[in-house]
Amino acid sequence: MLSLFKTRSVVDPALGELRRSSGAWRGHISVGGAPAVALVLPGNGNEPDPRAIEIVRELENSLPDWRAGIAAALLDHLEPYAAEADTGNFSHIKTPEDVWPHARLCHINVFEQSGVLTLELGYGVDWDEDHTLGARFQQGRLVEL
Repeated sequence: MLSLFKTRSVVDPALGELRRSSGAWRGHISVGGAPAVALVLPGNGNEPDPRAIEIVRELENSLPDWRAGIAAALLDHLEPYAAEADTGNFSHIKTPEDVWPHARLCHINVFEQSGVLTLELGYGVDWDEDHTLGARFQQGRLVEL
């Protein structure tokens, strides 16, 4: 039986194989020595958006500079959870750097938000197991968590 759907894929030298699925280009990437996570990029039916590819290629270099800002935003997010008894004891988390043993990168998405290409680093955290927290960057700046 012939399939009516042909999977499109491209291979980027830095990002590896990207496959077109559900209106986006998808793959997996490892950043900063972490395990590989899902990568989702915008683009047309023929190729991923070259600007999105460039943003992700720069991620390895940018992440060390962004790490402190991400950690501070994660610590701010922890505050209301730290007071709840049923979320575990996170009272030992006092500084932004203390969040890292309790946070893990889950996905990397690039999408357009308010007309600007936006990079989202999705983090899972131990104190909020129901949500993935998206650290969103536009033009190299953290704009929201």
